[in-house]
Amino acid sequence: MESLSASRLQKVLQITARAVEFRDLSEFRAGAVALVRELVPCESASYNELRPGAPPIVVADPADWLTRESLEIFDRFAGQNPLIAYFMRTGNGQPVRFSDLVSRRRLHALTLYDELYRPMGIEHQIAFVMPSPPGEVVGIALNRERHDFTVEEASMLDLLRAPLRACYERLVERERLTSLLSVYEGDGDIAVQATALGLSERQIEVMRGVIAGSSNAEVGMALGISRRTVEKHLQNIYLLLHVTSRTQAIGRVRVLGGPREPD
Repeated sequence: MESLSASRLQKVLQITARAVEFRDLSEFRAGAVALVRELVPCESASYNELRPGAPPIVVADPADWLTRESLEIFDRFAGQNPLIAYFMRTGNGQPVRFSDLVSRRRLHALTLYDELYRPMGIEHQIAFVMPSPPGEVVGIALNRERHDFTVEEASMLDLLRAPLRACYERLVERERLTSLLSVYEGDGDIAVQATALGLSERQIEVMRGVIAGSSNAEVGMALGISRRTVEKHLQNIYLLLHVTSRTQAIGRVRVLGGPREPD
């Protein structure tokens, strides 16, 4: 890694401190690309999620930089981008430039360059990626026309990449857990049965997570409470249901629950 001057390092520290504050993936997509532009000047930048068989998710900065037509071109020829091909092949997420991989001549020979990058004035690009399954790329790319990105700027982006990766992983996990819990949101029978058995609203939320197969830590993350608080709720649930395990509690709610007859 290139050693940074004191002023550059201070700038990196100030920006990385804000890289963990995003509350959901939508906010992360727009906020992360804005942070990298603040750290490293460029004409344009984009956050990109590329998954086989699905349209790409692209957030551009400036917002009006990409048109529908340009997005369609990018969707068709994204595989020609040397950086995307590199990330797909190696799994290495560190910042990489066009100039690290291909000559200007080879870049200019690409259909992607001829139909998209040349009209948009993109001659230089640097990108880094977030953790993603094989065959997928989730990353941020910065673009310039006249001057290539420096090794020092690549080092600055690499320092920012670590907190962005951590934040991205946390938000992806939170979204997954929220989705798991929502499986039972529309199941009125579960809520009715649990209420009839004397469970509180919070205890019902915990039981939904348990029924969805989540661990105590996962339930706590989804509900915004600690793992120990989840464990305490489960202890109280076991007492209310007269059971001693998660499996017994699930069976009690699903099988033995139901509206009580009026006294």
